Amino acid sequence: MTEPSSVDQADYTVAWLCALPLELAAAESILDDPHHHTPNDAQSGYSLGKIAGHNVVIGCLPSGIYGTNAATGVVSRTQSVFPNIRYGLMVGIGGGVPSKAADVRLGDIVVSKPIGKFGGVKQYDLGKSIGEVHLKQTGMLNQPPSILLTAASQLESKGMRKQELAILGRHWNFTRPARQSKDPQVHYGTIASGNGVMKDARERDEIAERFNVLCFEMEAAGIMNHLPCIVVRGICNYCDSHKNKEWQGYAALVAAIYAKMLLKLVPVTKAQAEMKTDEILMLPFDRNPRFLGRSEAIQRLKSQVLTRDHTKARRAAISGLGGVGKTQVTLELAYTIHSLDPTYSIFWIASTSIETAEQAFQSMCKALGLPDGGPDDIKSRVKAHLSSKRAGSWLLIVDNADDPTMWLEPNINSSHPLKSFLPQSHEGFILFTSRSQRLMTQLVGPGVIRLSALDDASAVDLFKSSLIEKELTVDEETSIALIHYLCGLPLALIQAASFINENSVSL
Repeated sequence: MTEPSSVDQADYTVAWLCALPLELAAAESILDDPHHHTPNDAQSGYSLGKIAGHNVVIGCLPSGIYGTNAATGVVSRTQSVFPNIRYGLMVGIGGGVPSKAADVRLGDIVVSKPIGKFGGVKQYDLGKSIGEVHLKQTGMLNQPPSILLTAASQLESKGMRKQELAILGRHWNFTRPARQSKDPQVHYGTIASGNGVMKDARERDEIAERFNVLCFEMEAAGIMNHLPCIVVRGICNYCDSHKNKEWQGYAALVAAIYAKMLLKLVPVTKAQAEMKTDEILMLPFDRNPRFLGRSEAIQRLKSQVLTRDHTKARRAAISGLGGVGKTQVTLELAYTIHSLDPTYSIFWIASTSIETAEQAFQSMCKALGLPDGGPDDIKSRVKAHLSSKRAGSWLLIVDNADDPTMWLEPNINSSHPLKSFLPQSHEGFILFTSRSQRLMTQLVGPGVIRLSALDDASAVDLFKSSLIEKELTVDEETSIALIHYLCGLPLALIQAASFINENSVSL
């Protein structure tokens, strides 16, 4: 037996969701290769492994907690921990609806499939009250993703292979009612989902007739609009008063085997292609063609960013007065890195407010092709992805990080400070700009470059390059006096040149 392997969080593309411990046990029993994870990290609480070449996260609802809301919570947490989940399978047991139209029996399998106006799952207890009895159904749930529906169609046309089902006889010893075939039958259609256990045959039949339902369960409605998902249910009862647990283990296992067969028909290469991060260039301004000076700072930062020495720090900061040129230096560095190594992805966070930072994370999430969600979900997914090997090489620039409370304390949008969402990777580098050297020391440590005013020669060059009438700087004494008056600050020099250009005045 091979040793359990370890896989990065961002390498998982499939979520396998369960509601009961026995469903979790069935899922774990059909893993091709269990993955190892440390017990105290964010992956704890999940079973991880490979099924048919796919890296799969198996999550289970907390013990004793059921229903659509609980399922929604599990999906949200799973997506935040594993940012590249593309689709899911809700796999477990359900209650069948026996009818003349569909011979659903104990041990059979029901798979959600779009039928008519329903996407495969119908939340039957959600709607507006009409009188004292009926509900007018409102809202629609999403249908399963096309990649899983295509695989399900292939299975539907082929039927379940006997060699796949032979495993059942080695694990369970149940007798079945007389039927031409003793193998479980697979039914495709609408699954009814609600927050209560269906155990009344009359109510079961009324709802089943209204929505053409094949089985009932309690979690799928909380998932369909949050994660592209297909539902697989092994039938363990008939949703009536004659409930027992005799068929639960068998039903959970046969549902898991069907789900594994389904994943065998889903191309692994397509899932990996969807995860691949292309090089991204997210910069707020074009390169400044008149940028001059600062060669020493840029060379030092360039060496830090591009080094392959993993013992070196992967964070740095530029601090200095407003207008000293921190943003321009950073911008020039970013374009320099991009020209030297186009495989680098470059991201930019404007840190002037919580709102601008949140918008930047949202833009990064979209550019990376990660699932959307709440503010903390988005930041967690971006962090997890950029912390993974799959993200490749990247430079993250955090501009104008001047407010300590914004980065070091929780805020109105989050219970965690922004610094907790910063990624860490040997292949990535974070560069801050700030007026606050104290904050930079707290975020970066000693890797802070203090940017001073330009020296006289560089200041004259910058000032001259910004003037329409270059000959004005021939008066060297007046030029130097004006530069000293403006403290050698690049922004002030450019603004002065702009004023002179617009008004045609002398120095």
